[in-house]
Amino acid sequence: MKFFSLKILLSLLLFSASEQTLAEDSERFDAPQFRHVSEAEFSNALPQKDNHIILMSELRMAACGSAQIEVANASVEVARAESEITRAELWPRVTFDINYLRAERGTKYRGFGSEAHEEGVSSSSELSISYPIFDGGVLQARINSQDAKAHAEYLARLLVVRDVILKAIDLHFKAHETSELMKVASSNTSLAKELLEIAQRRHRLGVGAAVDLDLATTRLRQAELQRVQAANEFLAARTELDAFIGRNSVSEVCRSFAQRPSDPVPYQFPSLEEAVRGIRESSPSIMVLEKRVQAAQYAVKAAQRSHFPTVKLIISGSRDENSKQSGIFGQRTNGMYVGAMASYPLFTGFATTKQVEVAVATLAKQRAELDQGNIQELTDLDLAYRDIARYEEELIAARQFRIANLSSYDGVKGRFKTGVGNVSNVLLSQIDFIAALRHEAVAMSRLDRARMRLAAMLKGEELLR
Repeated sequence: MKFFSLKILLSLLLFSASEQTLAEDSERFDAPQFRHVSEAEFSNALPQKDNHIILMSELRMAACGSAQIEVANASVEVARAESEITRAELWPRVTFDINYLRAERGTKYRGFGSEAHEEGVSSSSELSISYPIFDGGVLQARINSQDAKAHAEYLARLLVVRDVILKAIDLHFKAHETSELMKVASSNTSLAKELLEIAQRRHRLGVGAAVDLDLATTRLRQAELQRVQAANEFLAARTELDAFIGRNSVSEVCRSFAQRPSDPVPYQFPSLEEAVRGIRESSPSIMVLEKRVQAAQYAVKAAQRSHFPTVKLIISGSRDENSKQSGIFGQRTNGMYVGAMASYPLFTGFATTKQVEVAVATLAKQRAELDQGNIQELTDLDLAYRDIARYEEELIAARQFRIANLSSYDGVKGRFKTGVGNVSNVLLSQIDFIAALRHEAVAMSRLDRARMRLAAMLKGEELLR
């Protein structure tokens, strides 16, 4: 009986000592301090200042060195040149022709034994000027059509710039999200190490089962694997971003442009109704389709007026010289005339009629694409506003989920330190807590991305200034 009482007393002393030791260790092995979203951060502009500076630098770098934008710039120059070529037909046409001919001719008379040889030189020159007086408005319609196409190419360039900015935003926040998840994975590894140390101390003191030690070890190995996977995903996302913006091959001019200071992007967005009215007036995707419709309308007008006659004013001066070496003096002729030439297409094999049909069909196609573009632009704008509202709700829910899981995890871990419960309960609570951290990091990053995408949709190239 005395031996049994002594054994109970010894067990109580050991448990008290282990509880004191675990309490002291808990002060040294508290869970790492995680960065969570605050009310001020949630209500103010996102992304944060440092991330915003990096983002704006990468956006400028992408826009400055983008091959897509270079192609769009070349297309604008080609369209402008084609417009100037068409406009050049308004000027008079001046031509100068020179002809030179040298001829030799020999004649033999049969029966007389004689022959004649004749040699002559002739030259002529002509200067003519022609000016279109009337063509039914065909030329002016063609000029207006080419001008509209050139303007459409310029607006298409703005659309390409916006698409490049949106692509760079997506890749930046993809890398940022994987970076945050890599931090969460590192925190997960730290928590797994802490749990393993607690399980080892419990096992040494004889108050923990060997299976708890095995489970904690397995959890640490899993956490390390997840950390390596998260790091690899971050490196892949960062490599894709660097390749798109040309970080390693950008010129010094682009690098200097990318390092310009920039003010934070204001996220006080207008209401959806105001944004819809503004997008219809300033959206490059809608304006480029409107200009293409306008160009098609002028093309229809030019094709329809091809039935009209054309009248040209012609002024011409010529000079002819002929000389012979057969004893006859050469002759010289000078002439000048002024007149008008009218041409009326009576029959062209129905080519003009078919050209009108093609122009009308092209106009109908451009109008259908304009209607489709309006619907798509308004749909994208509506989805952008919905994404912001959705990710704001997800961030609030993720934050509440993280707070609840942190409280539960602290309680389970505290009881486990004092020798109550087993490691399975701590593992389940820890997994839920890490999942909550992961949800919060993803929600914050995607809310940043949604707000930045909407700013790019509303501002376009002005975002880079």
